[in-house]
Amino acid sequence: RDYEMRVVATDDNNIPFVMFRDDDGKQFTELIHVFTFDPSGVLPQLTIQSVIQDNNDLIIQVATTNPILVKSYDGWLINEDTNTVVPNSTFTSEILPNGSGSITIPMSDAKVESGKYTILLRALGDGNSVFTTQEYNGIVYEAEKVSVFTRVFSALKASPIYFYIIIGIILVVIAFLMIYNWREKSLSGTPVMQGRLGGKVGKNKKKGQKDFSPFATNEPIHGKIPQQPVRQSPAPKPAPPAYNVPIMPSSNYPVENLSPDQLDRTIVGGPSLMDATQVSPMFSSPTLSVMNAPQNVISPGQRISIQPLPFTIGRVGASLTLNEVSVSRLHAQITMDSQSRRYMI
Repeated sequence: RDYEMRVVATDDNNIPFVMFRDDDGKQFTELIHVFTFDPSGVLPQLTIQSVIQDNNDLIIQVATTNPILVKSYDGWLINEDTNTVVPNSTFTSEILPNGSGSITIPMSDAKVESGKYTILLRALGDGNSVFTTQEYNGIVYEAEKVSVFTRVFSALKASPIYFYIIIGIILVVIAFLMIYNWREKSLSGTPVMQGRLGGKVGKNKKKGQKDFSPFATNEPIHGKIPQQPVRQSPAPKPAPPAYNVPIMPSSNYPVENLSPDQLDRTIVGGPSLMDATQVSPMFSSPTLSVMNAPQNVISPGQRISIQPLPFTIGRVGASLTLNEVSVSRLHAQITMDSQSRRYMI
């Protein structure tokens, strides 16, 4: 459009001065300037340079002229099959540095299905006034199925605070397990996991390797226990000589010569060459007699049947359970040799 600008100079009495004279000497008191003004030359111009699909989102590359006037961007999608606006497809963006940059259209959040779409993008000024509008047609969008791990990673990337919370929970669980293990070891002298591997002995045993007893290796008694040397299976030994210790009644010893308390007493000592305590094989229902015990654990004088065999003694899950710190989970075991008919502990 063409415009005309007039300039007039006046004095204090508002009387115009002569501005110039033409070649004929005619005086003029104003200057007249005619010009053409095109506002499109200074208003922002918007260009969509490219559109790519990143996972399930669309990334558009934008360039803007005279970006100092632009305050923000907005836009939406149009379904080319139905020529309608896609629901929940409206997006916005802040100003771009130097008027160029990328704008993300969150297709996955809007749950946009696969199809052919048109992008409509606007450059906005103060008060959301529209400077310019640009369309980009023929975009083929393919919605991909996102795995759970990808969604979790995206969520953690968007909100790092959840990542730190998960790491904190893991550290708390590890600290709890370490404190619990230390407490169990301080009470019983046995780590939490030690003594629970007896069921796996022999499964992964190499050729020529012996099994280890879970009662001696994986479940030590309170205090220091010397290591026993590995010995070959001993040859059959003759019957040990008689010792002057109380024994159970048998056919070779008169019952009337024993005191009443000796009738229920097992052998509490033996020769140094013996590997275990003996219980009289002639007693049809063997028992243990409690001679001395801490309070609230077991009553002195109590008789306990050691059937069925093997009979275990320990703090947890044993045939005879003793709730005492000095007692291991599997403290001892009583078995019977089927050939010699002797009880071994």
